[in-house]
Amino acid sequence: MFKVFKDYFSEFAVLKQATREFWIVQFSIFADSLAYFAMTTILTMYFTTTIGFNDEQSGAIVGVWTLMITISIFVAGFVSDYIGIKKSFLIAIGILAASRFFMGVAPLIFEGDILKYSTVGVIMLASFGSALVVPVNMTAMKRFTNKETRSVAFNMYYVIMNIGGVLAGFLIAGVRGMFGEVNSYMAIFDVASVIYIFAFAAMIFLRGENFQDLEEETEEERAKAAERAATKQSFIQLVREVFSESLFWKFILFVTLTTGAKLGFANMFLLMPKYYMRVMTTDVSYGILNSTNPAIIVVGLIIATPIIKKFNVVTLIVVGTVVSAISMLPMAIPPEILMQIPGITSYNDAYWAVIILQIVIFSLGEIIWSPRLMEYTALIAPKEKIGSYMSLAALPQFIAKPLNGFLSGYLLMHFCYDGVKAKIETGSLSYAESPEIMWIFYFLIALSTPISIILLRKFLTSGTHVDDDDSAAHKVVAGTLDDVSEGTTE
Repeated sequence: MFKVFKDYFSEFAVLKQATREFWIVQFSIFADSLAYFAMTTILTMYFTTTIGFNDEQSGAIVGVWTLMITISIFVAGFVSDYIGIKKSFLIAIGILAASRFFMGVAPLIFEGDILKYSTVGVIMLASFGSALVVPVNMTAMKRFTNKETRSVAFNMYYVIMNIGGVLAGFLIAGVRGMFGEVNSYMAIFDVASVIYIFAFAAMIFLRGENFQDLEEETEEERAKAAERAATKQSFIQLVREVFSESLFWKFILFVTLTTGAKLGFANMFLLMPKYYMRVMTTDVSYGILNSTNPAIIVVGLIIATPIIKKFNVVTLIVVGTVVSAISMLPMAIPPEILMQIPGITSYNDAYWAVIILQIVIFSLGEIIWSPRLMEYTALIAPKEKIGSYMSLAALPQFIAKPLNGFLSGYLLMHFCYDGVKAKIETGSLSYAESPEIMWIFYFLIALSTPISIILLRKFLTSGTHVDDDDSAAHKVVAGTLDDVSEGTTE
């Protein structure tokens, strides 16, 4: 086991040749992950407890917010390609820092309807910042690396993002301990704002044109790049060109089909904290529980990468999404059945058992398929349109969140409301009225992803070389991640 970890981290030695820009981007990714995961974990509770909305209203607000991100993400990728990496970073991080600060101090200044309208308005306006940071991160990862460093850099990206997720849970636990349940929600927004300010300061030192992938260009590509620079496309021309590519629409369909599986990840932040407190105790450390998922992913990627990199990217996405869907089933088991297992003597024990089991199984599924989707996107995207494609690679996550915002709010109101714990323990709920029924719905939704990909696989991969063993796609899965745009844009 030690050798596996040693071999994995020895690969990072190649990053000694990475430029200052690469490390600034890594810091920005870490800061954004830490702030984002901390904020999304407490967001519905902030709107319910601090601002005064009910479960259904809070779920709807978060749903609309993520819907706004989904809408913005269609534009954000084109914006990042058009205005460049550094300007995109500064705009995105600046919006996020200012909006998080307002959300933290608004309850101290306003009250009643003014508080409700102002906080909802600000988070909706800030959705563009959340949308813009997605493609610019991916574009920077591609352009500030070369053939020698890119494979390791993409591995590092996913590890750093999940380390941010792990630490976010501990950040929440620490802030809750210092400020109490209600005030901690405001404090977390203020801490997130400070984190983004540090990221903004670091980004000032980024040299936006210090690209490392220029040496990989052929003479023909250099000529085309020079021609584009001389006759710079308008924003509208760029959009029209991307939308006219048939490959682009196959790509959009493929990532959209993964929405069902992404609902499980959205659950971790939009539904789970309230679920934990209502079926167990209000002082349960939901931040630490949510950190279990990214912690397993960080360790699991190190162990599993040498094995899973040998398989086809689409096959891995299918297998991984099946595992993610299956993770919902333990949560659907009535606690009375679980209490017949030796060692499980109470309702709390039963819920702890299925919650931990669900997190572990879901994380294993995510290890298999989620990084493969990112690499698939890097493979398909033409070099000059990376931002446009990369932004839309996040489409399933941001479609899943608005859907889950509305769905989770409805399900919490009807199946996992305040006071449901007492009814569970007195046996006054039928299975159809219990929190367990929620997970049957989520299982069926998640299962739609692998089924639809299997049915449409031939169409989705035709003309892309993704299913060819000797293709660039296979090299991506094998961990070489060479110039992923070569031979895939026809």
